[in-house]
Order: sequence, then structure tokens, then C-alpha cells
Amino acid sequence: AYVPLELPLPPARIAALLARAGTAMALTHAVPDAVDWPCPTAALDEWLAQPALPWEPVTVAATDLAYILFTSGSTGEPKGVAMQHGAVANTLHDVNARFGVTAADRVLGLSSLGFDLSVWDLFGVLGAGGAVVLPPLTSVVAGEVLPSVTVTLPSCAKVVPISPYWLRSASSLSRMAPT
Repeated sequence: AYVPLELPLPPARIAALLARAGTAMALTHAVPDAVDWPCPTAALDEWLAQPALPWEPVTVAATDLAYILFTSGSTGEPKGVAMQHGAVANTLHDVNARFGVTAADRVLGLSSLGFDLSVWDLFGVLGAGGAVVLPPLTSVVAGEVLPSVTVTLPSCAKVVPISPYWLRSASSLSRMAPT
């Protein structure tokens, strides 16, 4: 399961949320020194630079935890919303089928990873074999993305709404093996 947390959260809140979620490892681009990490950390850029490990299929049950998103905590303490693979896969499959998402599709990923819409942004289109275009974070925050995107659409263009989603169901994971 993953637990997206975004900087700049206060260091004490980062530590508390990771501890509350029972996080086994934190992958991060920027590791604030002031955080009292309740788990091991790894710098994502360094981790990705390592030689790839052999691919091995993973069996996932519908009741296994897929992700936890924390609320903003505007009414006090942030609350974790835990989603199971079965529920997420059901939504991914439904939206992909409803809008005919295929390997030919491309989605502009603008949702924050801490926002439930990001789940479909990433895993819905990737699960259909399509691609996600991730603009630099600085251009998203500054509101510069859409004015700088030029897209040529055919007359039969398909527009896919950004909706919540995630991994394929356990029964279809075996089809994700590289060929």
C-alpha cells in the first residue's frame, strides 16, 4: 500500500502520519532533516538510479490495502481513508470501460498524489496500457501547465474525465508481466 504525503507539511505531522499508517519505508525526493522518521527512508532519485531488480508477479487479494489518503485535518487531526484493492480496481475498470480508455490514450496528470483523483490519473490509464504525462511540479503550482500544452485532436477525439482509480484487480495482475 502507499501513503502519499506532500511537502511542505510540518515535520511533526509527517512523522505522526507515517507512524499512524504503519509505514514500512518512506520514498521521498526531499528528506526534511527535522523529521523524526518513524521508518527507514530512501531518496527516490537514488533508489531509481540503482540497477533494476528482476520482475516478479505479486498476488494481491481484493481485501488487501491499496492506499491510505489522509484528510487535511481541518477539523482537528487528519483522518486516514483506507482503500482496498477490490474497491479501487472496480472503479478503475468501470471508468476505463465507460470511457473506452485504451493503450492509445494519454492523460495529463495534474492531481496531487494526496488527492483521490490522482489514483485514476496514474493507475487507470496505466492499467489500460496508456500513458500519463506528468508536467513539472513548479509549472502545475504556478498554473502554467494548461496554457503551455498544445494538443491536436482528431475530429473523433475522446476526452477522459479525471476520476479516482488504481491498480488492476488481482486476477489481471499476471497479465502485467513483461513479454
